[in-house]
Amino acid sequence: MKEKKWKRLCPQCGKEESFVSIKIRNRLQQNLTPCRSCSSRGVNNPFYGRKHTDKTKKVIGQTTIARDQKGENNPFYGRKHSLESRQNISNSRALGIANGSITNTNGFRTKTWYESNKTNCKVFCESLLERFRFIQLDSDPTIKSWTKQHTLKIPYEYMGEQHRYVPDLFITLITGETLIEEIKGYDKKSKFKEKALSEYCANNGIQYRWIDQTHLESLGYREFVKKFNEENNCEKK
Repeated sequence: MKEKKWKRLCPQCGKEESFVSIKIRNRLQQNLTPCRSCSSRGVNNPFYGRKHTDKTKKVIGQTTIARDQKGENNPFYGRKHSLESRQNISNSRALGIANGSITNTNGFRTKTWYESNKTNCKVFCESLLERFRFIQLDSDPTIKSWTKQHTLKIPYEYMGEQHRYVPDLFITLITGETLIEEIKGYDKKSKFKEKALSEYCANNGIQYRWIDQTHLESLGYREFVKKFNEENNCEKK
């Protein structure tokens, strides 16, 4: 078997890949082709937007692997991830969110795509709260550009453990100044995250804005949600 000695980093998730052919490596690198894992995420997944039928779900649930790995048969049964493992998982997830390779971070919110007329980029909205704020940013004449893919990860402590979280936005003003913005609905960790963000920005000479739902509601968020739901024939989430 040939040695896979030619390496490259996935342009989306940063994962290292190895190849037996330098030609293949160079072609993928030149075309900025994402790794196999990233290529099958989101809209690139052939099953994107589809759902398993109840019959299919039942068949999957009765497969040997699903049946044999429940309860005590699960290799991880009775075990827990170590503190180091949990921190590694947290760091990996934070990196994925920061570079845009992870988008679906909450399963209980209305998620949409938004095309910014200021940045000419298609952005994934984790909630209608974000979408409402993105529309405001696009219409704000004091803002030159904004992005969700900024690679910033803020360390914070919660219940005695170290975590990292990714602020929502990195904004550049027309004056050339930059600031970090967090759009926050309900989050039991909010005060810990805001304290960490405040300290991070103070230490690095960066401004920050912490915008909560109450503030956005004063700017018409509830009316926006009602109109959005009516236009899309869906219930509020």
